[in-house]
Amino acid sequence: MVHAPSPPIVAVQPAAEIRTASPVNEVTVDGGLAATLVGETPSWEYVLVWSPKGIVVRPNLACDRQESDLVLAGDRLAHVCFEGNTNTVLTATLHRTTSVPQLHTSAFVVLAGHGSLIAGSAGRTLWRFDPAGKTKLRTYTASIIALDVDGARILIGRNKSVLEIVSRSGKTLTTLKIPHLGGALLRGAHIASIANHRFVLSDLQGKAVRTRPVVGDATLVDVDGDLVVYSFGTRLHLLRLSDGRDVALRFKGQFGYASAKLWRGGVFYTYNGSSGSKPGHAGFVSAAGVRALLRR
Repeated sequence: MVHAPSPPIVAVQPAAEIRTASPVNEVTVDGGLAATLVGETPSWEYVLVWSPKGIVVRPNLACDRQESDLVLAGDRLAHVCFEGNTNTVLTATLHRTTSVPQLHTSAFVVLAGHGSLIAGSAGRTLWRFDPAGKTKLRTYTASIIALDVDGARILIGRNKSVLEIVSRSGKTLTTLKIPHLGGALLRGAHIASIANHRFVLSDLQGKAVRTRPVVGDATLVDVDGDLVVYSFGTRLHLLRLSDGRDVALRFKGQFGYASAKLWRGGVFYTYNGSSGSKPGHAGFVSAAGVRALLRR
């Protein structure tokens, strides 16, 4: 087995950054906007939505206890609220920020979204969440995970080696045997995955078309064209597929985990600092800034 050499560590220089008085959580991105939960886990205070130019809106949350599974899809937000033994999926829009409950379940919920489609797995059941209500798409014989949404398709993890692509109506489009212990994402005519210390880009027949070594037991975070973001421990890595260039990202004052998503060659990110009156960092690195990181 070929292991990736230790990549250089490079300092991230943001084009814009917002600081928050409370910690931030993972970032979700769609349509040039990014969103994250702000507050102390598990009692988050509000959602921060920003663009490369700064703050767009700060929607309030509809319950006192949320998990980190926040999804931004077009002008819609969805998140999960814990209330006793019940998980509630709530949705809102950026223009009408009052959250509307759409699903109450005791099952573990995972959300995924992009464009006009928000989907979620709850135990063995796959759901679609529309502005007017929810639709049960199908129920499986075992638990599933909604891994990603791309266009009108949903990527489902059946187990650690089987993936399924489902239409927005619940029809199975294809089933593939692809190891994805470190995660999988659907991007156009390809599926990106990480397993066994390697990043693999496969076609929709499951054939690997490009592979690159990654550091350690990595987790796939995002893919956009020639760029991949993955994590190993608390460190984020930026990988360029064309030549295998891999750099570890150093965020100033980072404490704990960082989160990042790609957009048009740039990177939206969130992380928390170890000191200061405003520990939360939510920012954007331009495409030119990303290219500079990979040149070092």
